[in-house]
Amino acid sequence: MNGIINVYKPSGISSGKVVGKIKYILKQNNIMDRVGHLGTLDPLAEGVLPIAIGRSTRLFNYFLNKEKEYNATFIFGALSVSLDTESPIEYVNCPQFTNKDIYSVIPQNVGKILQEPPVYSAKKVEGQPAYVYARKGADISLKPSEITITKIDNVSKVGDNKFNMDIYCSAGTYIRCVGRDLAKSLGTCAVMEKLIRKKSGIFKIEDANDFNEINSLDDLSNNIISLNEILVDLDKIILSDIQLKDCLDGKLINIGEREIFNLASFINNDNVVAIGSVDNGDVKINTWLI
Repeated sequence: MNGIINVYKPSGISSGKVVGKIKYILKQNNIMDRVGHLGTLDPLAEGVLPIAIGRSTRLFNYFLNKEKEYNATFIFGALSVSLDTESPIEYVNCPQFTNKDIYSVIPQNVGKILQEPPVYSAKKVEGQPAYVYARKGADISLKPSEITITKIDNVSKVGDNKFNMDIYCSAGTYIRCVGRDLAKSLGTCAVMEKLIRKKSGIFKIEDANDFNEINSLDDLSNNIISLNEILVDLDKIILSDIQLKDCLDGKLINIGEREIFNLASFINNDNVVAIGSVDNGDVKINTWLI
């Protein structure tokens, strides 16, 4: 079984639990394929969680830079060490903000920015996840990472200093920190109350399969997305049986002197066999999918 199933992860469980359930279903059917998620969701969060099965687990780096879309709810004037409602919250004095106030600080919080990760995260510090140190009360700081926030839109006040909004961003963005940084621009703090991932690359919330309704091999087989469908946006290069064998044997093959593709899928007998590039006709395989 090779492909990706788009799962709707409910709030309250880890991404690892979703992977574990699918592994269990496969194991019960004597299938020992590898299983992994393409971008974790915190237990608090819900929404799109693509689960790769078999050789599609090799596509992690391909999906690394795909744009994500979230819907988030933040409470302004609130503070917690985890930047969400999973740890004790302390409220601070601050004015009642309006939608206009939030929109006024969005321009300085979009584009390519350096974002400081939260201490309650899986970022490694001396080989250990940062949250291990944070739970012990250790004073740590994490190196900022460059991320891209394309757009923050549809801001709506839904409660007492509580705002809901849509966030479009690159992979690696901590949405909790988006709320923190918006609040900082307003001279206060914020925690995230709710998070829904609506889109991860080509995987959309309206197409996601309810985690609680995936209970059998048929549920997986009937909803798995093939490698051909997953890589539909790439240029396609046909390899003959002889060319494929030569590539597998490590031989250099040329498909045409002027051909240049930065990233393409290689097809043999209507099946995707690899992802790679072409430079002046010379084929370079980056990831084998057979």
